[in-house]
Amino acid sequence: GSVNFSPGWHQRGREKPGDPLLPSTLMRDRDIQGVFSNFHRSTTLVNAIYAVTQPGHYEGAKMAMVHVRKHFKLNHPEYISVSESWSSVFTGLTLVSNRVTVPHLDKKGLTSGYDLLVSAGTHRKAVLKVQNLGAKIAYGPSTMVELCGSFLIHEVEDWEGGERLCFAHYLCDSVFEVARVADPGFLQQRLYLECMDGRFVEENYPRYMW
Repeated sequence: GSVNFSPGWHQRGREKPGDPLLPSTLMRDRDIQGVFSNFHRSTTLVNAIYAVTQPGHYEGAKMAMVHVRKHFKLNHPEYISVSESWSSVFTGLTLVSNRVTVPHLDKKGLTSGYDLLVSAGTHRKAVLKVQNLGAKIAYGPSTMVELCGSFLIHEVEDWEGGERLCFAHYLCDSVFEVARVADPGFLQQRLYLECMDGRFVEENYPRYMW
C-alpha cells in the first residue's frame, strides 16, 4: 500500500491560499513523530543531494518550511512538535510498500520541481520505467532517482525477491503558493556546465561556451 506524510499541507479540495495549512493525519500521532525524529541522519543526506542537484528548489523549500513552522507557532501551537520532528526540506513524502506502481503522474508536486525517489528494502531487483522518455532505470535498494513527476509518466511493474519500499519526496505547490515562495523554474543545464572545466565544455558542449 501507500501512505502520505506532511508536516503541513492543504487537504484535497482545499488548496487555496486562504485554506488551512495542517499536518497530514498520520503526522499528528506522537509515535509517528518519534519515528521521523530518528530519520534525521538519512534525511540530512537527502537534503544535501537536493541542495546540489536542485539548488533553487532547495532554497525555496527551506523558505516554505520556515513558513510552515511560523504558521504553527502563531496559529496551531499543538502542531509545533510535528514541525520539530520533520527535518526534510520536502513538504510531502509518500511511502510505498510492496506495491506495483501503475503508470502515473504526481499531481500535488511543484510543476518544475524534481521528485526525489529513494528505493529501499530487501528486494534484489526492480526497474523504474519512464514512459515519455522510453527509459528503464535500475531501481534496486539504495538507489535514488530524481525526475519531474508532474509530467514524466513513471511506473514500477514488478520486483524480484524481498520487500520493496519507496520513499517519494516532493514539494507541494500549494504550500509554495501560500508561503509566497516563487517557483524557481526548470533546472538549466548551464548550472552544471559552469562547474566544469572550461576546456572540457569547449570540446564537448560548444553550444554552451561562455
